[in-house]
Amino acid sequence: MIKQLEPNQEELDQLMEIWLNANLEAHAFVGKEYWLAKEEHVRELLPQATLYVAFSNQRIVGFIGMTDVYIAGLFVEYAFQKQGIGKALLAYVKQLSDELTVNVYKENEQAVRFYLKNGFRITEEANEAETGAIEYTMVWSREREG
Repeated sequence: MIKQLEPNQEELDQLMEIWLNANLEAHAFVGKEYWLAKEEHVRELLPQATLYVAFSNQRIVGFIGMTDVYIAGLFVEYAFQKQGIGKALLAYVKQLSDELTVNVYKENEQAVRFYLKNGFRITEEANEAETGAIEYTMVWSREREG
């Protein structure tokens, strides 16, 4: 089940745990300290995004955060990855927009493959200032898919 969520404190704690663990798992090349340093800032920003959350047995197992047509993040709890939850969250927001944009680290090959497989194309490559890592800007459009 997927629904829009305005998180209470307990739900925000769950989202942050998923966010941190997913980033540490997927972005080891950036370093643990970077993500730990970002945690409080993300905790402040997260409720400002439009959040769509996936549940399993009334427990949050993944979420996608949107700022207009920009995917600020798509995160799935490790134990629930590769079960179609990320794809379902992405499909949900595709229904709400004609175009979506996301930034993905080049070294996060699993995420790059995921977005390419789901109709996104790489439109730009740049060095991300804070980490020095190469980041792709990827775009999906309904017009191109249809």
